[in-house]
Amino acid sequence: MYILFWLAISAGMHSFPSDQDMNHIKIGSRVALKEGGSLLHYLAFPFVWLVWLGNKLRIIWFDAIWAVMLVSIGGGFNAITKDITSTSSSRQNILSAQIDICKTTVATLEDQANNDQTTLNTMDAQMTKYDTDGDNTNYNSLVDPYNTLLEKVKAELSNYDTQLAECNKMIDQYNSNR
Repeated sequence: MYILFWLAISAGMHSFPSDQDMNHIKIGSRVALKEGGSLLHYLAFPFVWLVWLGNKLRIIWFDAIWAVMLVSIGGGFNAITKDITSTSSSRQNILSAQIDICKTTVATLEDQANNDQTTLNTMDAQMTKYDTDGDNTNYNSLVDPYNTLLEKVKAELSNYDTQLAECNKMIDQYNSNR
């Protein structure tokens, strides 16, 4: 923002016409009037005088006043900073929405893993009881579903860890952009 501010003021200060520019306009208007040009060329002479006066007033920073007027008329400094802040704000809003989605996903994964872990614990308790009672038929009937559910819980916990790490990265990025 400060660089854009400096560039706008610098360019504005150097945009004021010089005395040499006005001499060319004055000579061109005189020639045009002698050759029968429009009477509007007479308007160039007060303009030339005003620019000459403006150039003399540079000792009291008239060129800086001119630059501020130009920037203000051209949309002002608010237009410069608005684009910067709105782009940044828009990115922050998108990132905030992505973080919310990520948190919801992580919470859902955690709930699913916890539910499956509870089911796994229940199956484990049943298998331990069947093993203690010597009921090999019921014990063997739970081995495959237990192993399948155990692999599912491992995959869910791995996915949970991955999503949680991704959310934490987004939160860190959001906080660093503030």
